[in-house]
Amino acid sequence: MTGALRARRVAVFIALFLALTVIVIAAAVHFGGEWLRAEFERRLQNRIVPAVRVDGPVRVRLRPAPTLVVNGIRIGGDGEADMLEIRSLAVELDPAQLLHGRVALSALTLEGGDIALRRGDEGDWNFAGLLRPDPAVPSNDGAIAIGRVVVANTALRLVGAHGEPLAELSELRLTSGPFGPGMSGTFELNGRVTVDAAFPADLRIASSGNYRFDEGTAIAENLAFNVQGIAAQWRIDRGEAHVARLRRERDGTVRLGDSRLALELAEGESALAVQGSLAALETVPVGGTAASGTGGTAIGANFEGGTLELPHPAGEPAPLNVSFSGDLRFDPAGPSVRGTVAGSFDDSRFDGRWRFEPEAVPPLGVALSLDRLDLDRYLPPPAAKPAPADLTAWRNWPVEADLRVGRLTVGGFVSENARLRLGGGPVAANSATGAR
Repeated sequence: MTGALRARRVAVFIALFLALTVIVIAAAVHFGGEWLRAEFERRLQNRIVPAVRVDGPVRVRLRPAPTLVVNGIRIGGDGEADMLEIRSLAVELDPAQLLHGRVALSALTLEGGDIALRRGDEGDWNFAGLLRPDPAVPSNDGAIAIGRVVVANTALRLVGAHGEPLAELSELRLTSGPFGPGMSGTFELNGRVTVDAAFPADLRIASSGNYRFDEGTAIAENLAFNVQGIAAQWRIDRGEAHVARLRRERDGTVRLGDSRLALELAEGESALAVQGSLAALETVPVGGTAASGTGGTAIGANFEGGTLELPHPAGEPAPLNVSFSGDLRFDPAGPSVRGTVAGSFDDSRFDGRWRFEPEAVPPLGVALSLDRLDLDRYLPPPAAKPAPADLTAWRNWPVEADLRVGRLTVGGFVSENARLRLGGGPVAANSATGAR
């Protein structure tokens, strides 16, 4: 009798809850979308610092599941243009969780987004300080589970301090889920990357993998990246990378292990195929210019156990194996990436530094020192009628290079303290030579 009475009370509670839900939705429809629009705008503004407005209608759908559809969301930027525009955002509730008194989303679908990340005159970005902290909600509480997230027909644009376009991720489509503490899920991402700076590129990218969240850490496994397209004067016929495991700690440290890559480049009739691997990589937030300002946090990284397999310049069947390790620092205020590298191949050891600054001309700079280099080992066998070498093609490379060799051997002669510089001027050399 007690069990039957309890079951009857549960049934009455569910019936009353559903009736109340229908009444609330019917009231919202009756009073029009204006009330829903204003309420959604108010709640969103409570968590976001820039001005928020909803220009489009707000509608409620009951089938196939209770869904709130918001159109025309705009988040103000730096006064010149909106930082974020969303044509349509659909929030689908999970009815089964509502019956148990919990709020969960079956799906979150964003259609037609346009995100503009603009860099200020002092290097700060407009997304810094976007979210308003809520002291009433602890950082690890209040999380809402989401069954599926879909982002379609969305563009992410990087804009310089003077409004000049730097790069754009367009035709973005992301499918991922589920999300929530302790949940495991999968994701697939596709898009097009175009760069208009000194290092022009037009690339198609695709990525997929598995992830899970565990007590403040995020873990991704079986990550795959693919890219095809044009970068500077090179055509990328195949670019692939596979990462076995990536882990992000609570303090922002990211650890990556057991990665492999393959790259096939072509320029005119010339082709280059590269394979490589990386044993470990660790990134940590560091102090500095970006970290002390509002332009984001600078990131430092250390990598070790790297290997590259290059086609042997002399045409030998065995590849040329290069081992390397090093570090880098990414500063979003620049933006710039700078690092050091050290390694070896055959009997040669090298170390040096490099930098990549998208807005600089040229954007890539390399300074490398080798203890010794025997070029005779890497020259192809002489042909019956060798074609004249093109000594001007390097001028089109978007790179500035400074190469120093302690002991250079070429054509049977030895050069001590040789130096070769590639840039916007003629080749410069400083050496003392002698017969071997």
